[in-house]
Parts: sequence; structure tokens; C-alpha cells
Amino acid sequence: MRTPVIFGIALALILFGAVGGGVYVLTGSAGGSPLWATYAGEHDGDARANATARASRGDRLDFPTPDGLPDADTWTAVSEAKRARGHALQDHADDMRAKAELARKQAAQEKREAAAKARRTAERRAQRAALSASPAPTPSISPKVVETVSGLASYFGDESEYQPMACGGNSRDLTEGVALWEVPCGTMIRITSKETGRSVIAPVRDRGPAEWTGVAIDLLPDTWDALGVPRSQGKQEVTYEVLADQGDAP
Repeated sequence: MRTPVIFGIALALILFGAVGGGVYVLTGSAGGSPLWATYAGEHDGDARANATARASRGDRLDFPTPDGLPDADTWTAVSEAKRARGHALQDHADDMRAKAELARKQAAQEKREAAAKARRTAERRAQRAALSASPAPTPSISPKVVETVSGLASYFGDESEYQPMACGGNSRDLTEGVALWEVPCGTMIRITSKETGRSVIAPVRDRGPAEWTGVAIDLLPDTWDALGVPRSQGKQEVTYEVLADQGDAP
């Protein structure tokens, strides 16, 4: 009698264990926990940390579970790690774009500064070339005055009349010059009007004026006009200077 009883008890225990194990497995699977973590719960934290680290690096995740799915906590941690990695990548891309834009602006500024420097250099070179090409100014040398005389000047030698001149030529062909006694023909004379302050230089063309007129010098038409006094006036007060080394009259 004992043997059947013992056998029955053992069979009942086996059946109870099988049913209980099935319920335990079903409960674990329904809760969404990996079987390997369910049976070794102390390893849940390590597995979650490992998955999170791999997700942060962008590695592909292979969950060692019968159904291939992580539990809820691991899935949340992995999702957050992926989002953090995405934000980090976006921040890195934004930083690279900002650096590229800054480099582009700096290059454009350097290009503008180089162009301005080259333009200024070219302008300075052009100015130096223009200065070197310009002839040096000829120093003005005042002619030496041999004699200075003040007195009346008269207008003579109307070009409408033919009057031969002592130094050659006639009043029709020569309308610029003066008439003086004892001054070599062709000597240059500077005449200054006391009325207008104007001056003119002309050569000696003829002899004169007549002593009885009281005139110091006679002026041909163009020389008279250069002093700015009307011809109809006939006479004016002047100062004339005899200049040295002026050559022959033209």
C-alpha cells in the first residue's frame, strides 16, 4: 500500500510543479521581462546599462531574450540614449556649419583687404610714375636790368600806314616793338604802365621819339594794347627797363 501512495504523491508533486512552472513562465512573458533576466533578476541593471551604452554609441542592439525584445525600462533607457545621441550629432553638425560660415567670412574679408591693398599700391606706383615722368620745372631767371627810365610813352606806327623802320621792316609787317635812341636794335625792353600796372616786353624796332615831343619812348600798336590803355588816349606815363642778354629781335 505504501508504494502506490508514495508513487501518487510523487506524481502529484510533479504535476503541481509543471503547472506552477507554466504559470510562472507565462506570468514572466506577459510582464514583458526577458526570461534570462527573470530567472537571474540581479542582472537586469547590468543588461540595461550595457544596452544603453551601446545605443549611445549607435551600435546595433541584439537582445538575448527568447522573443528578441527588451523590457520596458531597457527600452526607455535605449530610446533616451538614442535621442541624446541624435541631439549630440545635431549639435556637432550645427557647430561645423557655424565654423564653416565663420571661415568663409574671414576668407572674404581677407580677400577684400588684399584687393584694397593692391589698389592702394597701384595708385602709389602710378603717382610715382607720373611724378618721375613730369619734367622738372625750369627755374625762372629774371633778366638783368641795364637801365630804368620813367616818362611818357606815345602810340605810333598805325598798321594801316606804311612806315619804314630803322632796324628793318615796316609798320604794316611789324606791330610789336618800341622806338628808342641809342639802344641797339633788337634789345628787349620791358614797359610797365603806371596807369594800369600791366607790363610787356618788346624789342627795339625803330629810332625815336623826336626830342621836341617830350616823349621818352614810342610804342607800336600791339605793345601799346598790351598795357590796357585805349589807343585814342595817345600817351601814358610808363617806366621802361633796358634788359641785357636777350638776343636779337625776332
